[in-house]
Amino acid sequence: MIVQRTTTYAVCPSCGADAGIVDHLLGMTIQTSWYCDACGQRYHLDFVNGGVEITVALGRKITTVNLLVLRPQNKPVYFVVEGMRFEEGRDNESVEERARYFYEEHSCPTNWLQPNVVYFDGDSDPHGLIEFVATRDDATFPPDEPVGPNDHDEALLEAKIGRFSE
Repeated sequence: MIVQRTTTYAVCPSCGADAGIVDHLLGMTIQTSWYCDACGQRYHLDFVNGGVEITVALGRKITTVNLLVLRPQNKPVYFVVEGMRFEEGRDNESVEERARYFYEEHSCPTNWLQPNVVYFDGDSDPHGLIEFVATRDDATFPPDEPVGPNDHDEALLEAKIGRFSE
């Protein structure tokens, strides 16, 4: 037996990259905004009458590299994770304040470490377990290469030992 399956993607109106699977939204009447993973451009999707209209919107997503720490241990355990920030953020909060809130209060380590579960002291949703340390735009690091170790990996390791916020 041969089965052919198709997937419908939104295409970024700015760079033309596949910007997300929309099969689950087809046939609905809904408006939403997404960000392109390739270029960071924000765009609106307007699903109506079985189709979709995609238009460029103001704002961009900037990929960041964030340093987190798990204390207390015999020695600190550091995590370097991919994050994001948004140009249209609130002006009264710094990038660091928003990142600290996201990692320490708003979300669970399960969301950004992607294990099956994080379990701590009877809690399978332990917000605040890992502390935010610093953030830097990913573009400030050397390009990542498909195999490692490479200059990108070495820069992340240096970041862990104290040069991250420079």
